[in-house]
Amino acid sequence: MIGLLVVSHGRMAAGLLDGMRLIVGEQENTASVGLFEGDAIESLREKVLEKINGLRSEEGVIIFVDLFGASPYITCARIAHDYPEKQLVVITGVNLPLLIEAALGRQTGIPVRELAESLLQKGRDQIRIFPEN
Repeated sequence: MIGLLVVSHGRMAAGLLDGMRLIVGEQENTASVGLFEGDAIESLREKVLEKINGLRSEEGVIIFVDLFGASPYITCARIAHDYPEKQLVVITGVNLPLLIEAALGRQTGIPVRELAESLLQKGRDQIRIFPEN
């Protein structure tokens, strides 16, 4: 089963996984990493690699990060680049609906890249304005 890793500033990553589990139930092969004030970037890299290696997933890992261009994104993108054999895909702009879709979608046996690409559109569809015109 595809692994799901959420990396964010602060405790957001853990909170998103908690919310996902509340809605879809306990999930295997999920983990979170938070970047906190005073953390060194090398420490973040080590934590992310440790979590990736701890996920039992030969199908790959989707790494969800909070902000494009920020330290969690840069760190995860470099890891994905450095370890192509791990089939790592990084998606920015993580939100709860996106994680729920990933948890449900990975149960279909879809390849990691294909699942990640389908999540992009589903994530966009979840952003709405109320009231709509």
